Amino acid sequence: MMTHPEYVPMSVDDAARVQSRMAAQITGPIKDGEACAVDSGTAYSNTIINDHFLSTGELAALLHVDASTLRRWRGATPPAGPPFSRLSPGVVVYSIVDVRRWIARSRIDPAECA
Repeated sequence: MMTHPEYVPMSVDDAARVQSRMAAQITGPIKDGEACAVDSGTAYSNTIINDHFLSTGELAALLHVDASTLRRWRGATPPAGPPFSRLSPGVVVYSIVDVRRWIARSRIDPAECA
Protein backbone atom coordinates (compact mmCIF):
# COMPACT_ATOMS: atom_id res chain seq x y z
CA MET A 1 0.00 0.00 0.00
CA MET A 2 1.31 3.41 -0.98
CA THR A 3 1.55 6.04 1.75
CA HIS A 4 1.29 9.77 1.20
CA PRO A 5 3.72 12.20 2.75
CA GLU A 6 2.36 14.08 5.72
CA TYR A 7 0.59 17.32 4.98
CA VAL A 8 2.71 20.24 6.17
CA PRO A 9 0.79 23.50 6.37
CA MET A 10 2.35 26.56 4.76
CA SER A 11 3.88 29.03 7.20
CA VAL A 12 2.51 32.56 7.37
CA ASP A 13 5.76 33.88 5.87
CA ASP A 14 5.55 31.45 2.94
CA ALA A 15 1.90 32.37 2.35
CA ALA A 16 2.83 36.07 2.31
CA ARG A 17 5.60 35.37 -0.25
CA VAL A 18 3.16 33.52 -2.51
CA GLN A 19 0.67 36.40 -2.24
CA SER A 20 3.44 38.91 -3.03
CA ARG A 21 4.48 36.96 -6.14
CA MET A 22 0.86 36.88 -7.36
CA ALA A 23 0.52 40.63 -6.79
CA ALA A 24 3.83 41.26 -8.57
CA GLN A 25 2.47 39.51 -11.64
CA ILE A 26 -0.35 42.03 -11.86
CA THR A 27 1.27 45.25 -10.73
CA GLY A 28 4.69 46.66 -11.23
CA PRO A 29 6.47 49.96 -11.68
CA ILE A 30 6.60 51.48 -15.14
CA LYS A 31 10.12 52.12 -16.38
CA ASP A 32 11.06 54.86 -18.83
CA GLY A 33 9.88 54.09 -22.35
CA GLU A 34 7.83 51.08 -21.26
CA ALA A 35 4.40 50.45 -22.79
CA CYS A 36 1.44 50.55 -20.47
CA ALA A 37 -1.23 47.85 -20.27
CA VAL A 38 -3.92 50.49 -19.89
CA ASP A 39 -4.50 53.31 -22.35
CA SER A 40 -4.86 55.90 -19.58
CA GLY A 41 -1.19 55.46 -18.59
CA THR A 42 -1.77 54.07 -15.11
CA ALA A 43 1.08 52.41 -13.22
CA TYR A 44 0.79 48.89 -14.62
CA SER A 45 3.83 47.51 -16.35
CA ASN A 46 3.57 45.59 -19.62
CA THR A 47 6.93 43.90 -19.08
CA ILE A 48 5.49 41.42 -16.58
CA ILE A 49 4.20 38.16 -18.05
CA ASN A 50 1.14 39.32 -19.99
CA ASP A 51 0.11 35.94 -21.33
CA HIS A 52 -0.34 34.55 -17.83
CA PHE A 53 -3.82 33.58 -16.71
CA LEU A 54 -5.30 33.37 -13.22
CA SER A 55 -7.84 30.85 -12.02
CA THR A 56 -10.95 32.00 -10.18
CA GLY A 57 -9.35 31.07 -6.85
CA GLU A 58 -6.09 32.90 -7.61
CA LEU A 59 -7.89 36.07 -8.69
CA ALA A 60 -10.23 35.91 -5.70
CA ALA A 61 -7.23 35.71 -3.33
CA LEU A 62 -5.55 38.60 -5.10
CA LEU A 63 -8.66 40.81 -4.96
CA HIS A 64 -9.46 39.73 -1.37
CA VAL A 65 -12.94 38.53 -2.32
CA ASP A 66 -14.51 35.08 -2.13
CA ALA A 67 -14.43 32.93 -5.27
CA SER A 68 -18.23 32.87 -5.12
CA THR A 69 -18.18 36.65 -5.70
CA LEU A 70 -16.38 36.17 -9.02
CA ARG A 71 -18.84 33.40 -9.99
CA ARG A 72 -21.77 35.69 -9.10
CA TRP A 73 -20.26 38.51 -11.18
CA ARG A 74 -19.88 36.17 -14.17
CA GLY A 75 -23.48 34.99 -13.88
CA ALA A 76 -24.98 38.46 -13.51
CA THR A 77 -27.03 39.98 -16.33
CA PRO A 78 -25.11 41.75 -17.79
CA PRO A 79 -21.90 40.09 -16.54
CA ALA A 80 -19.88 42.16 -14.07
CA GLY A 81 -16.30 42.02 -12.85
CA PRO A 82 -13.19 41.54 -14.95
CA PRO A 83 -13.38 39.92 -18.41
CA PHE A 84 -12.98 36.15 -18.36
CA SER A 85 -12.53 33.25 -20.75
CA ARG A 86 -14.55 30.06 -20.35
CA LEU A 87 -12.31 27.29 -21.66
CA SER A 88 -14.83 24.57 -20.80
CA PRO A 89 -17.95 24.35 -18.61
CA GLY A 90 -15.79 23.95 -15.51
CA VAL A 91 -12.70 25.99 -16.42
CA VAL A 92 -12.70 29.79 -16.31
CA VAL A 93 -9.53 31.89 -16.50
CA TYR A 94 -8.76 35.58 -16.25
CA SER A 95 -6.03 37.27 -18.31
CA ILE A 96 -3.70 39.50 -16.29
CA VAL A 97 -3.95 42.19 -18.97
CA ASP A 98 -7.77 42.16 -18.75
CA VAL A 99 -7.65 42.30 -14.95
CA ARG A 100 -5.27 45.30 -15.12
CA ARG A 101 -7.61 47.14 -17.48
CA TRP A 102 -10.65 46.34 -15.34
CA ILE A 103 -8.90 47.62 -12.20
CA ALA A 104 -7.84 50.81 -14.00
CA ARG A 105 -11.40 51.43 -15.30
CA SER A 106 -12.77 50.87 -11.78
CA ARG A 107 -10.43 53.47 -10.27
CA ILE A 108 -12.03 56.49 -8.63
CA ASP A 109 -9.89 59.51 -7.80
CA PRO A 110 -11.59 61.64 -5.13
CA ALA A 111 -9.64 64.70 -6.33
CA GLU A 112 -11.37 64.41 -9.72
CA CYS A 113 -14.80 64.19 -8.09
CA ALA A 114 -14.47 67.46 -6.18
